[in-house]
Amino acid sequence: MRTFAPFITVAAIAVSSVTAVCPGYDFAFQDRGDQNYVLLDTSCNGVETFIYNGVNACTQGTLKCSPPPITITDVLAPDGYWYACQSDPNSGSCVGWHNTYCCWWNGGARSLKESQDDVPLVRNETSDGVVFAKDA
Repeated sequence: MRTFAPFITVAAIAVSSVTAVCPGYDFAFQDRGDQNYVLLDTSCNGVETFIYNGVNACTQGTLKCSPPPITITDVLAPDGYWYACQSDPNSGSCVGWHNTYCCWWNGGARSLKESQDDVPLVRNETSDGVVFAKDA
C-alpha cells in the first residue's frame, strides 16, 4: 500500500509559506525589471500587472515615485485607492519573484489629482502596534 503523507506535508508547508508574504499589509508589489511590475494580494494572487516598456512608469498615472534615487512610493490598486508602499524585511516572495515592496491603504485619495499634494506616510512598527508618521 502506498502512502501520500510526505506529499501532504510538503503541500501544507508550501501553502503556509505563501500566506506569510507582507504580513500586516494589503498588497505585495514586485519590480520584475524592464518597467514591468505586478501587484499581488498577500496570498500571492496577481491583482494587477503594469507593463511600461519604453516609457517612464512614474508618469503613467498608476504609480507614484520618489525623487532620485527613484523608488515606487504608491500604487493605484484596482479598487481605485492609492496604497503606500515601502520595503519590508518580511516581504517574502511569490511565484519565484522577490516582493520588492509591501503596500497598505493609508486613507489615501482615489485619484492622482487628489493625491498630488499628499505627504507620504511611513509605516512604523512599535510595541503598541502600528504608527503612521508623515515622511519628512
